Amino acid sequence: SSAPPLQRGARPPHGHATRIHAAGERLAEVVEQMIGLATHDGGPARMPPPPVANTTIPRPDMSLEEWGHTMRVLYVDDNESNRVLISTLLATQGIVCETADDGAQGVAAAADGGWDVILMDIQMPVMDGVEAARHIRALAHPISATSIIALTANTLDEQRAEYAQAGMDDCIGKPVQPVELFEKLLHWASIRRSEAASELTAAA
Repeated sequence: SSAPPLQRGARPPHGHATRIHAAGERLAEVVEQMIGLATHDGGPARMPPPPVANTTIPRPDMSLEEWGHTMRVLYVDDNESNRVLISTLLATQGIVCETADDGAQGVAAAADGGWDVILMDIQMPVMDGVEAARHIRALAHPISATSIIALTANTLDEQRAEYAQAGMDDCIGKPVQPVELFEKLLHWASIRRSEAASELTAAA
């Protein structure tokens, strides 16, 4: 059965302006260079699947031009190969991606503020992604309201429910499909922007 939607929104919007064909082509080159790298959540190193799907898939028009400013994403993952691959993919679309090596570092980086979306691995040393999400949700507003998306191979319905209970807004499975990643980044960043605008209007 399909997993229930998580918090604050439904499916990401479609039909935006900029194409991401180049993203898939550049990413395929990166994945080919790193084909033997570990990509799982914790445990001993093993071979693919890679964190980003190296496949030919339909790529709809996307919207980063309409976003209006440079999107800033924090990606928290203890696997260096994953951090390089995802950062490279986001850079193809002009998205600024900074990284943290574990959940504790992720919470500290989140506390600095200024993030449109946080991508969160789950199984990490020091502090896992679920606990990190709880800590971020306990920070002062508006930082506590930053959209958090789990980026993990652990995507069973009960696991998704655990992420939602910890305050995560959505979940993307590994290997990542570039279209899904960009759509969900735009979706959740846009929702948070709308919420922030509503809060300013209410306070006026």
